[in-house]
Amino acid sequence: MQELTSAQCVIFDFDGPLCRLFARRPAPAIAGRLRTTYGHALADTAASETSDPLRLLTLAFSTSSPGEALGEGEGRGAASVTCATPARGAAPVTETAPVTGATGAGATGAAPVRTRPVPGETARAIERSLTEEEIAAAVDAFPTPYADTLVRTLCATGRTVAVATDNSAAAVERYLSGRGLLGLFADRVRGRTLDQAGPRLKPDPDCVERALHASGAAPADAVMIGDSARDVRAARAAGVAFVGYARNERKERELRDGGAETITTSLRDVLLTVDPLAHV
Repeated sequence: MQELTSAQCVIFDFDGPLCRLFARRPAPAIAGRLRTTYGHALADTAASETSDPLRLLTLAFSTSSPGEALGEGEGRGAASVTCATPARGAAPVTETAPVTGATGAGATGAAPVRTRPVPGETARAIERSLTEEEIAAAVDAFPTPYADTLVRTLCATGRTVAVATDNSAAAVERYLSGRGLLGLFADRVRGRTLDQAGPRLKPDPDCVERALHASGAAPADAVMIGDSARDVRAARAAGVAFVGYARNERKERELRDGGAETITTSLRDVLLTVDPLAHV
């Protein structure tokens, strides 16, 4: 893993490399709850079929009324950490890749194609609900083996760590706080944001570039650890080296198909690259 030996900044994707966010609160169940609450505004076929709450959110914003995706307040701005706390006025979003699965609550088989857009206010409400679900999931998330030790070792060896994710920054911060790691990331957690065109999600390099900016690192001095093809493409677009983390064969195939050249099945290998004398 030559990419790690000279890197001064290591950027983590969140769900996967640092934890399994939805281990105890499954994503399909969250998607079902969103459909139950907002089914009146999510009546199109794609929304009724997906089991991915992030995809559901993307659909809500992609069908929002023109000009309504953002409110008058945009939180900290397009280059900010996303946090869906209503007081900040942020209107973030998430994943872009379609994930189909069991039809969730509110689906009726061959649902009619949407004939009117989701109001922007409703789309923002869906985002706030999803952020609340993500924060609740973060409380019970499973730590990825060796992730905590890797983060501490990277910092102990003089490297900077950051997060670039399509999840809510508030959920990331809640998880890191519970693990006693938030201070090591300082103000370098970058989650989903919106601009006038909608959500800025991987493979768009937006969150990776914002993490780089917050770290003060040049792309050539950074490496990203991710677990999806979207992570591979986002890192490449940002000019950042990439190490894939594959917790199972499906993830490994996805990473290889996405163009990842360096893949590990355990963060222990990454840890030993950073510190060959680590007692693990």
